[in-house]
Amino acid sequence: MLIGKHLTMAVLPTNSIISWVGGKKALRELIYQYALG
Repeated sequence: MLIGKHLTMAVLPTNSIISWVGGKKALRELIYQYALG
């Protein structure tokens, strides 16, 4: 459990950057869909 927590803490910064970029891309696509639809 403790090792998993440490692993999560190590991976979290990278993960949040990826999810932030992915979220921006998804949001942009959603806006395009809304504008075209």
